[in-house]
Amino acid sequence: MTFHYSEASQGVNPTVHWDAALGYFTLVGLFASHLDAATLVRTVLLVHSLDAIMCRVFATNAGYPRNLWTALGFVFGIWAVAVLIVLPRRAGLDTRPAV
Repeated sequence: MTFHYSEASQGVNPTVHWDAALGYFTLVGLFASHLDAATLVRTVLLVHSLDAIMCRVFATNAGYPRNLWTALGFVFGIWAVAVLIVLPRRAGLDTRPAV
């Protein structure tokens, strides 16, 4: 696993490329670090869309605001899913489907 960086103008402080930072923040870079920037962005958008759907389902079942958690799932991806799984179910929640 390599971390891509470039030397700054003075050669003192290395800077991280945006695509490498995006890849590691979304965990896609850990599994596919060889992706070019365009493919990485498309993959991240697809994965975060699926994470948003999972957050919506989990939030609805646990009694949390589904629109808020859908947005959080799209922005933060797997990190939002992990937080939502750890959160306790709200008390007094009726889990029966609405008729």
